[in-house]
Amino acid sequence: MREADEYRRRKEVERREERNRRQWQLATQQEKRRQIAERAAEEAAFTADLVSMTATVIQKQIFERKLQRYDTATVAALSLNAEQLAAARSMIEALLARAYVLPDGRRVFKTEDGSQVFDENGNPVSPDEVSPEAIPDSDPKWEEFQGWVHESQRLDQERKDLLNYQDRLDAARERMGDENLTTEELNSLEGELDAAMPPSVRAQLSSLDGHAPPAAAPRLTQAFRTSTAGARGSSRGATPQTPMPA
Repeated sequence: MREADEYRRRKEVERREERNRRQWQLATQQEKRRQIAERAAEEAAFTADLVSMTATVIQKQIFERKLQRYDTATVAALSLNAEQLAAARSMIEALLARAYVLPDGRRVFKTEDGSQVFDENGNPVSPDEVSPEAIPDSDPKWEEFQGWVHESQRLDQERKDLLNYQDRLDAARERMGDENLTTEELNSLEGELDAAMPPSVRAQLSSLDGHAPPAAAPRLTQAFRTSTAGARGSSRGATPQTPMPA
C-alpha cells in the first residue's frame, strides 16, 4: 500500500514537472516570437526612415536641377525683356521726334478719327491751343503713341516681376542648404516657385524643353524702323528735348 502511494506521488511530481516544462517552453517560444516581432518592427521603422531620408536627398537633387533651369530661363527672359524694352523706348522717342510741337515745347498727337488732340503725357489739348486740322495727317497718331507707352510700362513691370522672381530663386537656393528641410517643406517651396513664375519665364522653360523659342519682338523692330524712317522725312527743326513718358 505504501509503495502504491509512493508511486502515485512520484507520478504526480513527474506530471507536474512535465507540465511546468511545457509551460516554460511555451512561454520561451512566445517571448522569442515577441522579440523577433519587435526586432522586425524596429528594422522596418529604421528602413522607412532611411527610405524617407534617401527620398529627401533625391528630391533635393532634383529640385536643385529645377532651380538651375528656372534661373537659366529667368536670365533669358530678362535679356529678352531688355531688348524689347529698349526697342519700345526707342519707338517712343522716334514718335516724339515726329510729333507736332506746340510753341511751349509740348509734343501733341491727334486721334485717328481727327476729333481730339492729346499731349505726350495724355492730357487733352483744347482746340484753342491747337486744332486737329492743324496737325498733318502724316504725323504719328495718339493711339499709336499711347500703345507704345503702355507697352513700355508693361515691359517695365515685367522686368520688376522677373527681378523679384530672381530674388525668390536665390532665397530658395539658400533654403536648400538647411539640413532640417523636410520633404513637405521642399514640396511647398517648389509649389510656391511654380505658382509665382512669370509667364515670360515659363515661355523660356518651354523653349529649353525643345518647343518653339519665344519671339524676339519683330513687331518692335519693324515698327521702330518705320518710325525712324518717317522721322528723317518730317524734320521740324530744332525743338526742346521732351522727357519720355512714364
